Amino acid sequence: MTKIEKFDFIIKLLDLRFIAIAKKLEISHTYITHWIKNKKLKMLHLYAFSSAYDVPMIIFTDDSINTKEKIEIYIKHIRIKSSFTNPIRLLEKIQGSWFVYFHSTLNQTAILTEATLIIDKNLSVEFTVNEFKYKGNIFIENDQTLMILKSKLVKNRIYFSFDNEKLESIFFACMKYKNHITNVNGVNLTLFSKEKLDNSNIKEILGNGDNNKIVISEEMLNKSFKYMQNSILF
Repeated sequence: MTKIEKFDFIIKLLDLRFIAIAKKLEISHTYITHWIKNKKLKMLHLYAFSSAYDVPMIIFTDDSINTKEKIEIYIKHIRIKSSFTNPIRLLEKIQGSWFVYFHSTLNQTAILTEATLIIDKNLSVEFTVNEFKYKGNIFIENDQTLMILKSKLVKNRIYFSFDNEKLESIFFACMKYKNHITNVNGVNLTLFSKEKLDNSNIKEILGNGDNNKIVISEEMLNKSFKYMQNSILF
């Protein structure tokens, strides 16, 4: 796709009007019509447009971003600066199926749990654990990636976050969750793997789970609520 074609697609994707763009850039809307009609769109124009509408400039400078699908992913799911290195490679690495291992915090005894997570080409995410399904999206920042997932059956939510530079065939992520049935809040150290791992390998990496989780208990919540009642801040 040419820069003109990308520019035209982004305008339609964001449902922008020439008059609105011109007003924001403080120019006449006839200039924008002239740019597109005569194919005289300059980098200066693209920088101004990208800055005004928070559009990643890399869309126009990286020739590998050459389809409407890739552009839409950048616009809707990825908020990255032009200084971010090799974003296409990151997209290729994160897509597909993953095995997810962690110690369950719903019981006093740490139970090693295996789950699956699938990320499709549109960066939609499906997480399955103990026959429960969670769906959501993935958001890639300059340094970190965040997944936000929720269940349709219950109000439970799960969040995964990890450093982009750590993304390999096996990597660690932080999982935060809220269980509305048991009223348990927790944070788990989670292991992602492209290949299914043996229990012996998982235990060697994650250990017995004692140091891999943080649970906010009812007792802690009650104590904090008692303090808030006595606090002059509220």
